[in-house]
Amino acid sequence: MEQNTLLLPPTVIRQRSPKSNDDIVIPNATLDRLPPVQARRVYARFILGRSVGQIARAEKADESNVRKSIQKGLAGLKKYLNYFC
Repeated sequence: MEQNTLLLPPTVIRQRSPKSNDDIVIPNATLDRLPPVQARRVYARFILGRSVGQIARAEKADESNVRKSIQKGLAGLKKYLNYFC
């Protein structure tokens, strides 16, 4: 991710979980706090709107690994953002 992400408007991540119907609104710069693979996959999934399968094929990775990486990325974002709330 680039340093100029602070200039972008916040990103809304649509939460598709039975546990929560709330959307997650995050400043784009918070993606910089994630490990590069997680940041790239969260960005591709929720900001670019790519499916897990599309991401896995593009990266030549197993879909379950991509899904787990995205889940860990979202958990990391939640932990980071909860620090400020």
